[in-house]
Amino acid sequence: MINKECKSCRKETDHRIKETELTSYSDYKILICQECGEKEMVPEKILESREKSNNESETEANKVGLDGGFDREVDPDCNSGACGAR
Repeated sequence: MINKECKSCRKETDHRIKETELTSYSDYKILICQECGEKEMVPEKILESREKSNNESETEANKVGLDGGFDREVDPDCNSGACGAR
């Protein structure tokens, strides 16, 4: 599934990806809206670039530490309450 703006619904909806049966359009995919059932042909390159950007954003999100991105060394004195980072 891919989340994309449906031209019929005019909102972001989930779309199912289907291979095209037409050999002359082999570099296109058919997206089917799960809300209204509308079909749309989209170039494969657009889907690949969209998937690549989604994967990059997920990778960036996974790099953020538990404290919201403030990755730092913890001093041994932090356990005693004399931590300079707090």
